[in-house]
Amino acid sequence: MASLKYDKLQHGQQGKKHNGTKGMSIDLLFFKRLYRVIKFISQRDALIITSIIVIVTAIQAYVVSKTGGVIGDFYMLIIEKDIPQYRTVLIRSLVIVILSGLLDSTIKMLVELLSWCWRKILCTKVHSLYFNKNLYYKLNALGLGEIDNPDQRITTDMDNFTTTLALITSSLINGALIIIYYFFTTWKTVGWYAPCIIFAYFLVSSIVSKFAMGPVVPLIYLQEQLEGDFRIGHVRVRDFSEAIALLYGDPREEVGARERLKALLDNKLKLLKFHWCLNSTTNTFVYIGSILNYIVVALPIFFVKDVNFSASYVSSASFECIMLVSGFSTIMNLGKNIGDLGGYTARISRLFEVAQENETQKIEGSSDSQVVVIENAPSIPLSDLRDKNTKNGKIVDGETIKFSNVTCYTPNGHCILTNLSFEVVPGKNILLTGPVGCGKSSVCKILKGIWPYFSGTVTKPIENKDSFHHSRILYQPQQTYLVQGSLKDQILYPFDESTHPLSDSSLFDLLSIMKLEYLIKMSIDENDKVVTNWSEFLSPGEQQGLVICRIFYHRPKYAVLDEITSSLSPDLEKIAYQKLMELGVTFLSVGHRTSLFEYHHTVFQFFPSENSNHSERDSPFEWRLIENLNIGQ
Repeated sequence: MASLKYDKLQHGQQGKKHNGTKGMSIDLLFFKRLYRVIKFISQRDALIITSIIVIVTAIQAYVVSKTGGVIGDFYMLIIEKDIPQYRTVLIRSLVIVILSGLLDSTIKMLVELLSWCWRKILCTKVHSLYFNKNLYYKLNALGLGEIDNPDQRITTDMDNFTTTLALITSSLINGALIIIYYFFTTWKTVGWYAPCIIFAYFLVSSIVSKFAMGPVVPLIYLQEQLEGDFRIGHVRVRDFSEAIALLYGDPREEVGARERLKALLDNKLKLLKFHWCLNSTTNTFVYIGSILNYIVVALPIFFVKDVNFSASYVSSASFECIMLVSGFSTIMNLGKNIGDLGGYTARISRLFEVAQENETQKIEGSSDSQVVVIENAPSIPLSDLRDKNTKNGKIVDGETIKFSNVTCYTPNGHCILTNLSFEVVPGKNILLTGPVGCGKSSVCKILKGIWPYFSGTVTKPIENKDSFHHSRILYQPQQTYLVQGSLKDQILYPFDESTHPLSDSSLFDLLSIMKLEYLIKMSIDENDKVVTNWSEFLSPGEQQGLVICRIFYHRPKYAVLDEITSSLSPDLEKIAYQKLMELGVTFLSVGHRTSLFEYHHTVFQFFPSENSNHSERDSPFEWRLIENLNIGQ
């Protein structure tokens, strides 16, 4: 499963990279998505911080407005050689400058705090969605919504989004306050035409910048995707470093890393070119805007007769026009940030949209006995399955585990197995065995509710979410999973010691069953630190033995075991299954070893179909039932 996942991450996204960015720009869809996100993150703490930013920015704008008068006073006093008054102005100017610096630092701190607050809100919400209804599995394993690198979107993209949005918010507040204040002062000092001319100029420049901004958004989207692919490639090398080294895979992995790096850098180079175009357009309009104030001030002087304009009028009017231009320039300079924000918004909004679709998955029935109709979960195949005249699979509550005429499909609609019917009653264990790819593991996934590609009805007991003990189904997948934590954490998972305390003697007794008691001494390293990375130095057999001890501890009513003893010796395999039966655990097993037969009452044996002309709606495998086995003989 792991290799399939990583292969999909490396190569399966290639076809989507060029299609996933279509239609993305600073358009109506962008503003709708941004509005939905802003509406969500506009919670109490964020609104308080934003309000404080507005107040501090207004104070800073007022302080800065006094700078123009101080500069004029300096010129006048130096010419007049008025030393006493010069000292007074000097002290006043120092206070203004120091206060302005403190206010500027405060605003920057508040902007970072706002970004922190927004990220906390977004990530908390996405975590509640991501870890609900197995969304993390559907995104990573089933390709729900064709969401590439969901981990990248949750971590890096959300951080970039909140940081960029906070910077834009601060600049908009600052620019808006300056524009509002100096719009009216310029109107009063120069005349109505002055602010109107400046406004019209920047309106035209904004329209031009919008066209220059267009190509940036999809490139940002793609850049983040390529960054995620590049990171995942190195994660793959880290996780499979031993296998790669043993298989002489160094050259192949280096080629793959270089290809991903090349794709990333090529797109980055395109992005740099379009950023240059956008910045050049923006800066040109901004710099021309600095000259515009002199044109506006000169109009009445050159064309209005019989009116004398003093030097102080020219100085005051010019300062106000410059400040109005600077307010518009502050907003104009956001072009690059807004383009970047468009890419981040598209990525995280798409993740939220798919998560919300998963949340509203159709559920029929009461809260005590639900029928889950899996209609919209997959992104590819269920429409195909309906075309093949199949029915949606149903999972209902009952007293036992029961499959009734279940037909299983691959995500692209090909049939794996057909009309599988069996019932697992307490005390009667069932084994599924057969060749690779016949659908054995898919049966376990269907039972858990994470494989929506099936028809028929599956019944299973109502599960107690607080404890496995004699009341819940415990699933042990083929890929052994050890949590990042202490040795006790491995046994207690998915719980922890805060809710399920485990004594040292109980831990020793559990590990002793699988002859793993020596792990207790290994749980503290040479630096007297608790070992937490168990999956990195335990052998596959030790890992399987550890998760079997986990089952001993939880003692569920049913255990679904997928190749749980494939790396164990026959004697440890015998100990494991005999102990499970002794504890009263009924198990549905998947395995290849014939030695497993003696621990199961019923065996479903899958084998290739003799019909070589089967269509995609027909299973390439058949199954036969072997019952009444003499367990233990």
